[in-house]
Amino acid sequence: WIPPIASIPVENRLSNFRHQLNLAKINHDKLQKIKHNLTPLQQQQIRQLKNNKDFIILNADKNLGPCIIERSQYIQNTLNEHLLDDTTYQYLTKQQGEIHLQQLKENTIKLIKD
Repeated sequence: WIPPIASIPVENRLSNFRHQLNLAKINHDKLQKIKHNLTPLQQQQIRQLKNNKDFIILNADKNLGPCIIERSQYIQNTLNEHLLDDTTYQYLTKQQGEIHLQQLKENTIKLIKD
C-alpha cells in the first residue's frame, strides 16, 4: 500500500522532519567517534579501580581529570571537615532524629497534596 500524496504543507513538514532526522543521526554518529584523552590501558585501569571498593574515584576540581582517594580516608575527611563540625551541624539523639524525620514526612505529604 502506498499512501496518497498529502497536501503541500504536510509533505513539506514530512520532508523537513526527514531532513532533521538525518541531521540528528549524523550528529549522533559524530559524537560516537569522540576520541578519548586516555589510552585504552588507562581506561581499563580506571574501570578496575572503580570496581575496587577500597577506593573512590572523583572528578577533580576545575576539570583537572579524575582523582582517587581511599574510601576510609574519604569518610574520615567528610566527618572531620563537615559532619563533626558542631558550628554547622547539631548532634541529635535518636528520638530527636525520629521527630524531625516524622515532621519532614508530614511536611512533604502536605506539599504534595497542596
